[in-house]
Amino acid sequence: MGQRRRSKKSDVLVKKDYSSFLCPGGAVACPVPAEGFPAGPDGVALPEYAAKLDTQLASLGDWFKVGFECLELDSELNQCGGCLALGQGQDCSTIANTRATGCEKGVCTVYSCMPGYTVSADKRECVRAGDAGQAVFQQRR
Repeated sequence: MGQRRRSKKSDVLVKKDYSSFLCPGGAVACPVPAEGFPAGPDGVALPEYAAKLDTQLASLGDWFKVGFECLELDSELNQCGGCLALGQGQDCSTIANTRATGCEKGVCTVYSCMPGYTVSADKRECVRAGDAGQAVFQQRR
């Protein structure tokens, strides 16, 4: 009698976002991947690599060990909407058959296409002229 039992809290570990310490304004810190990191054809890191890299970024010091760059992900052409090394976002410059692309509000936008292609209705890809909404998946060279 008289003893109180401590209730066990189930603390959920939330990963700290160090961007406010590392970057000015609204910029986000993105890790700089190792040379030749495993990525898909769109430049986004493969899930296994992204998960491994994410676990290496547990402290502020870890960010300096790995290396980082400060980006505005709402408008960054090559890391639009997220950090590619962490398996997020898209490299707008890799969209097939495009002439001009951009990143608007974290989403890739196609402005113009190569001859024989036209901008899709949603402005996310180039489709063969005459094909209503059917995408042609070829790597741009």
